[in-house]
Amino acid sequence: MFYAPTSSPFDRSAKLAAHKAVLHYIQDKVAGEVNADAEAETKIQVTPATPEMKSSVGVCALWALLGFVWALFLRMVLGFQPTIPAPSIFAHENILHRLGLALWRFGAHLLDWPYNLVVVIAVAAAIVAMRYRRTAWGPAAALGLFLGELLARFLQR
Repeated sequence: MFYAPTSSPFDRSAKLAAHKAVLHYIQDKVAGEVNADAEAETKIQVTPATPEMKSSVGVCALWALLGFVWALFLRMVLGFQPTIPAPSIFAHENILHRLGLALWRFGAHLLDWPYNLVVVIAVAAAIVAMRYRRTAWGPAAALGLFLGELLARFLQR
């Protein structure tokens, strides 16, 4: 199969058609049946498979909504309260544990004003820069989770 970055990974018909066209061209070339006009015609026919799905904005919005609802479900229904562990007093503690603790604190501080606004703008800009493609679904879900967490914090105060 040929790699077509603009086509859906589930769209086999476009890939099979491209595969067959190239295979026939190679067979004709080996048999000596290809002339200069056919080569130019083949070059014109080879184009990107299919344009990006128009529903990709909707899929990103769906992932953001799912993340938002999941964060609210965890906080409001299940009562999940993430806590920041106290720093360890032991100097011999594992460096990975201390690094993980520092990253946890950093993430918790991103939920505070004005950092939360910067995070929302940065993630939204990343989603737009990715043009709502499949690679933007993860950041869209993360944005939904982040916004859900912010709303849950606001409602619990």
